[in-house]
Amino acid sequence: NDFKKYKKIAFALGDSYTQGLGGSLSSSYPAQLDLIVNTDNGEYMPKLGVINLGTSANGGLQNIENYHIYKTKIGIPDYVLYFGCDNDYMDDLRFSSGVTHRRLVDGSPYFGNLVKPLQFLSKFEIIKRLKYARRSYLDTQLASDNSNSKIIYDKCESNAKKSLYVLDELLRLSKQDNFTLILSWVSAPSIESNCSSYSWTKNWAKKNDIKFADYINSIVSTKNYWPNMPISYDHSGGHFRNWINFLIAKSFSKILINDLETKD
Repeated sequence: NDFKKYKKIAFALGDSYTQGLGGSLSSSYPAQLDLIVNTDNGEYMPKLGVINLGTSANGGLQNIENYHIYKTKIGIPDYVLYFGCDNDYMDDLRFSSGVTHRRLVDGSPYFGNLVKPLQFLSKFEIIKRLKYARRSYLDTQLASDNSNSKIIYDKCESNAKKSLYVLDELLRLSKQDNFTLILSWVSAPSIESNCSSYSWTKNWAKKNDIKFADYINSIVSTKNYWPNMPISYDHSGGHFRNWINFLIAKSFSKILINDLETKD
């Protein structure tokens, strides 16, 4: 509620992986990062306030909107941590096309007084199936409509590259508002390759002299000793378990602690 006691502030932008879906709020990577950075010799000392702005189903464009909203509410942060995800691009298409605005949420101006009746009907299995079919159809149409983009991708195309406009805007904002940008991308050893979004973002960050939180090797080495430890939750669509969030937090903390000590 109050960040005045902290010397510096960090905004953690992202979707449900940043929010920490699947586990408790305190097991999200931003929460664990806050503890790692601020706990010294067994005592919590408020040096860096890590503010979790992760929101489920948000794409890159909405993450940037969150930045502007909370910059006004809290102030310009000293750091922005951006944890991208492969579904960000499709979420941006839904947002830009207006599909996102037609969700059945309380207070929706799109449905007006029909919100409550429609929410009641949506509890029935047949309605759930129809909603799923409609969403799949709309996603196919959105992807098809944007397939003729002017951007030409090479054979090593990644979803992160499709979201280049988001990374470029974050880079521009970092120079405008004078915050330190730290990037990373949602990935797991089972899907990691030279053509993955994780690798592409890491290379893009290096070319643009941006810090990158590199956590994949720590997961791989841990799994060598914990071979039976699951990476994701079964109940939440593959979202990371607490130990993965801890290693992600450690990768961000390594950069932040070094930067904080250098500036002090």
